Amino acid sequence: MKFMLIFWGIFLFFFCVPFPIFIYMMTGEFATGPRNSLAVSYGYLGFSLLIWGYVIIFFINKLFITTFKEKNTIKSILRNGIPREAQIIDYKLLKYIPKDNMNLIQVALSFPNLSNTVIEHTMMFHDSKPQERRFDAGNKVKVLLIPMFHRNPILF
Repeated sequence: MKFMLIFWGIFLFFFCVPFPIFIYMMTGEFATGPRNSLAVSYGYLGFSLLIWGYVIIFFINKLFITTFKEKNTIKSILRNGIPREAQIIDYKLLKYIPKDNMNLIQVALSFPNLSNTVIEHTMMFHDSKPQERRFDAGNKVKVLLIPMFHRNPILF
């Protein structure tokens, strides 16, 4: 996701700064547009400020507001989550990342939900300590269930 933010930031910057300058430099004085009209100049200025405002608000929302909302959601889960013990019934190694010594794994968990009905749930996440074999089939892990979920049920 970080790569996509950087890519689209550079992409938008290119089309907002050097590309219009290039187009302006390539057009000669024979252009038929009303170059000296005050109303047209204010129209272009207002339109560009509107677009730049949208771009800045978009990046502030993506980089700051969403991050702090997710942090507060995680804190709420840690504070209000209902602990359950889950048994790992299946383990799949999806990818090994040698640079960070991490595994991308998929585990299937079996645990009682909030109404004490045993369910199975599949999760994907990064295992930062693969040498400990914490998520092998048959092991037990602790999960936190959310009593009231907002969007999707989040499971820790």
